[in-house]
Amino acid sequence: MKSALLLILAVQTLSADCLVQGTAIDARSGKPLAGTRVFLEPSREHGKPAILRLSDLYGAFCFDRLEAGVYSLSAVRAGYLDSVYGARPGATEGLELTIDGAAETAAIALKMTRGASISGAVTDSSGELL
Repeated sequence: MKSALLLILAVQTLSADCLVQGTAIDARSGKPLAGTRVFLEPSREHGKPAILRLSDLYGAFCFDRLEAGVYSLSAVRAGYLDSVYGARPGATEGLELTIDGAAETAAIALKMTRGASISGAVTDSSGELL
């Protein structure tokens, strides 16, 4: 309930001028992720670099003044797998957003999945490294 309220507050704080807007959240807990680097990358035909925004205290991000075209949306945060809008965790291909330069898209929830690693050493029955 609390995380849902934070998500609503985050969406309400976004400007009406946002053509692409949303919230970066932890996929498991639903809590907002402040300081997430969110990238909106124009299709290769544009030949322009990605646009970067940092999510605010409530995980909210906003992209305004965009040229019409096709874009991909992704997010990066330390301790989490990179997230691509419309893709499974860890995948690099997701859904594309078509922007007409005037109409807003619906608010997007970018769900971030925590990363993990396993480390150790393999030994034989006497404890010697293999």
